[in-house]
Amino acid sequence: MKKNLFFGLMALVGLFTSCSQDDTDASPTADSNQVSMSIGMPADFVKTRASAPATFPAGHTLRCILEVWTKDGSTRRVRQEQLVTAGAANITFSFELADQGDYKAVLWADYIVSGATVSGDHYPDKYYKTDNADGLKKVTIITAAYTYADQLREAFAAVVPFTKGATAKNDLTATLVRPLTKVTIAEKNTEMIGKCKDMTATYTVPSEFNAFSEEVSPTATYDATYITTSMDGTDITINGNNCKILFSDYVFTTADATLGGIKLTFTGTGSITMNDRDIPANIPLKRNNWVRAAGNLITVGNDPAVTLSVDMTTDWVSQDATIPEVFVGDYYYADGTWSSTYTNDVSNPCIGIVFAVNADGKSGKIVSLDEPEANWNGNTNNVGRLKWSTDRTSRIGASSSTDGTANMTKIKAVAGYSATTYPAAAWCDAKKSPAITGISWYLPAVREMEALRDVRDPINTALTAASCQVLFDSERVNTYWTSTEISADNAQLVDRSVSPQNKKDYDFFGVRAISAFSKN
Repeated sequence: MKKNLFFGLMALVGLFTSCSQDDTDASPTADSNQVSMSIGMPADFVKTRASAPATFPAGHTLRCILEVWTKDGSTRRVRQEQLVTAGAANITFSFELADQGDYKAVLWADYIVSGATVSGDHYPDKYYKTDNADGLKKVTIITAAYTYADQLREAFAAVVPFTKGATAKNDLTATLVRPLTKVTIAEKNTEMIGKCKDMTATYTVPSEFNAFSEEVSPTATYDATYITTSMDGTDITINGNNCKILFSDYVFTTADATLGGIKLTFTGTGSITMNDRDIPANIPLKRNNWVRAAGNLITVGNDPAVTLSVDMTTDWVSQDATIPEVFVGDYYYADGTWSSTYTNDVSNPCIGIVFAVNADGKSGKIVSLDEPEANWNGNTNNVGRLKWSTDRTSRIGASSSTDGTANMTKIKAVAGYSATTYPAAAWCDAKKSPAITGISWYLPAVREMEALRDVRDPINTALTAASCQVLFDSERVNTYWTSTEISADNAQLVDRSVSPQNKKDYDFFGVRAISAFSKN
């Protein structure tokens, strides 16, 4: 469902307002240890959202955290968390601080799943881990929940130094800002979008933010991979050019910084062969800003150098965004519906787990619940493992690194194709069911299997809850075949950390089927 980027953030307008003048001028309370603080959002929220209805993104609510540390950061004296109620007039933290001295109030706000229940003083994290031993001094990306859906990974922070004297202190205020840059990469030549079947973007981002010092860790990083098979592209204007968005992301930033290089891999429609593209490093990043970079990135034939047009704005609300209806780790059912809860219903069985969600928020890819029970010749010593083929003398052209369906077409076209000659692909293909509309199982290409590997934690959690075999199990199957052929006698494998190649007919390795899906 389409929403403006500000839609899920409307609630924040009235939620974060300063204390009234009466509150500020009030006499100290009898409790001289009492401290209170009211917080507000960035100025662009107040300016652009004043008349909008208050709401949150579907399935989410906003959570705010306050920590109070001694000025030197050696001791944490206070930690509180609150959920923001849509339509509330303001939000205020109140706490006791007996010792006089110099302190820092550290604030953080982010989205978590609605309906979350507090455990102790902590609500379960969703996109950022905030309950490390160092608290807000070490906020880290939860890579298993990494999503490219606009606003869900948006977050806010602030630091307020203050001195606590002998009387109550009720005049503390703070304005939150984003410790992030929103980065959008777009295509200038909009006609090329229609010639492109899918795209993979790989790049590295900082993964750890110290909200106390307002610094990004120089050593903690995450290798992000964005994969889309929905290449319609949202319109955007960058420096006067009409462009199509390829993808957007939120990147931890302190003050001014730059982003490393981005590797783009495209697959053309039909027989079109497209060039891989390397976006050079040094795209500028600025905290609490939206950076938009556009260029002629989708190309065929002669491959000119990448030239980007970049602009930067503090206007975060003028672009349409998509709030996902389905999430990684959801259960996918035979009738084309999905749920975060597993139901063992024989009339509408669960057939897979969602491991990738496209930009439209309602299509993506699922992985099968099962693996082979025995290898291709029934030897139970290799449960879950099959050979790729029994032929290593012919290269069949299943060479796509991103499209397992294209590879499967090549494999199934080979004369003599059967479950004996191509066990891995045939096992996946045999799972197709005419009763399940739009589902056609296939052996994943290497990039698809790597994407599955990178989100295996939430997938394995869902598989375990459904009493199914987990992925990359070191005690059972740790390495999986892909449909990507390397040579006449080699095909690509994916294990926990690398993607080696191996002999097609020499060894038995794991097999897992995947399928694309879309909302009916």
